[in-house]
Amino acid sequence: MRTILHFLSIVCWENLQADSNFEVFLKTVRWLPRMHHYVLVPWRVNHEVTEAMGDASYTLLPYEYPRNVLRARHEFRSDEFARVVNLRKMDVDFVFCHQPELLGNLLAAFSAKSVSALVSFVFFHWIDCPASRGSACNVPVAYRQREAATLASRFFVHSPRALQYLGDVPVEKASYMPLSAADLRSVESQEPESVPKRPYVVFNHRRAHSTGWKQLESWMPPELDIVYTRAYNRAEYRWLLEHAQCAVCMISSYCTWNMAVQDPLNLGVPLVCRRHPVLKEMLKGSTLVTWVDEKKEFQEAVRHPLPHQQEPRLYGFDVDFRDNLVRNVGAFVSQTHRGGSKYTERWKTEIRKTPGISKAELIKRVHGKTASAHASWQYIRRELLREGFESRIIRGETVWYIIEPTNTNTTP
Repeated sequence: MRTILHFLSIVCWENLQADSNFEVFLKTVRWLPRMHHYVLVPWRVNHEVTEAMGDASYTLLPYEYPRNVLRARHEFRSDEFARVVNLRKMDVDFVFCHQPELLGNLLAAFSAKSVSALVSFVFFHWIDCPASRGSACNVPVAYRQREAATLASRFFVHSPRALQYLGDVPVEKASYMPLSAADLRSVESQEPESVPKRPYVVFNHRRAHSTGWKQLESWMPPELDIVYTRAYNRAEYRWLLEHAQCAVCMISSYCTWNMAVQDPLNLGVPLVCRRHPVLKEMLKGSTLVTWVDEKKEFQEAVRHPLPHQQEPRLYGFDVDFRDNLVRNVGAFVSQTHRGGSKYTERWKTEIRKTPGISKAELIKRVHGKTASAHASWQYIRRELLREGFESRIIRGETVWYIIEPTNTNTTP
């Protein structure tokens, strides 16, 4: 069993289910069910993460991320990381880093443990337009982003458009992660206790300068109400969308791959949307969008929206992301690595003598009780996996078995 260490980038720790970055992480877990997933998470959200992981093979490792989004781009807690990532007991084949600016720190932390040949995937959640890349007024972040794209084995962005904002990066390493919103049709609709008495439009974004909510209020026709849905649960949110005149999106400058904008379309609810190149990519395939630039256009569109649809169609972005991810992981799993170690035969002998032996016990028997991290361990692991030995994860630790005949399956 191959393993992945996940380093997260969460904006909303208080409500993980509403955090789009957390949803992207969960998708990578669901699409790689044959891998074991080591996840660095604060202990206070263990319960929520455990519920979300479902039937996946995983181990949660306690790690406290900075709560501030900007600090999270710069602070790496190396002592905390070193304490919970114990390579005498566990193995890491892949690193999935959702905070690109810290990939260099992660790789340096592994290098300090004599592990230097890791496969690393980096996921850029913010690089979608000049206003969202976070580098125009913060030069160190821009350099760290380019560093991550260069150091990574693969880096993922939402669309080819993002590459022009990253600057001089090795585009041959780029892959794409277009995203689909979680389908609200799987949630049973529930009427809220209090609902508008007049026709209304739904605004399902934060009340922030970047979302354009103030302009929405100045443009809204007086006969229509606005419902801000952030305070409702998902069942009530679905009901409000289904009974709305339409949904509206007023983003005009800062824009990331905002999955909330897809929610009404997945329910067949028309959307009135400010024209934006990123949103154009996100909403392709839908016939329910009315694009506007000016107040007069907007008022006409919300007064006379397109009709609701029973069978809406929106492009299946997740299929593209899943295929790209699985293909790239499979390519690295199936690579033939040259070289081995003089200790490999001794590991094989001990595994044959004691099937189910732990990595920690193997190290003690072959290298001695006081052996420190050794670069040969990862090369031994690769050779064992290639020659028909199987590693399993039990209570977060690697244990070894011999499989006959040789297992050549490289499906991730």
